[in-house]
Amino acid sequence: MSHDNYMVELGYIKPKVEGVSAESLGLLSVDDAYRYAAHRRWVHPIIFHAAKSAGFFKARGVTNCQLKKRFAKEYLLLVSRVISGEIFVIPMHRTAKEPEIVFTNEEIERNKNVFTSIVGEIKPRLKEVFDK
Repeated sequence: MSHDNYMVELGYIKPKVEGVSAESLGLLSVDDAYRYAAHRRWVHPIIFHAAKSAGFFKARGVTNCQLKKRFAKEYLLLVSRVISGEIFVIPMHRTAKEPEIVFTNEEIERNKNVFTSIVGEIKPRLKEVFDK
């Protein structure tokens, strides 16, 4: 089913922005975008956002047809927002836990003058920020 057919089926009107189309922005058809989303391949941020809004990550007991219809609706809304100039990004999640910095009592004693110096430098800056 083509992009236009989805628009007609779902009752959407293609946005009319002079000289700008989904294709001119390199956006995929609904069918192609859905195929990428089904394999969790986020070749464009709006594919990720449409999949998320359509419930891809929580879809239980939903038929493929229902999910595709939801995806098409969300994707086309996002396409019109991109055509209007909105920019989307895929949120990045950290997968690795950052190491914790832990000092032993011996390290604290050994480096007390360094810590005191750092605190001495930071204190006036913090005071300036919080006194405003």
